[in-house]
Amino acid sequence: MACRPGPQRRPRREERKRCAAGRDSTVISALVTARNEARATGGRFVLINPTMPVRRILQITGVLEALVAAPPQT
Repeated sequence: MACRPGPQRRPRREERKRCAAGRDSTVISALVTARNEARATGGRFVLINPTMPVRRILQITGVLEALVAAPPQT
């Protein structure tokens, strides 16, 4: 799937959504892989203070708790 249209036309809304979803899943996969590799070597990998749109995507995909550091307890 090509996410970039040719110079002769603008992408349709459906194309833009598919491309964005593809990028989201690629990034989530890379984050989960990094977390798993860190844990396998005794390390830790977490996201600190991700933006709300990022948190929403991670929550929808079910990886929020595995990737985001818990806020400090006061």
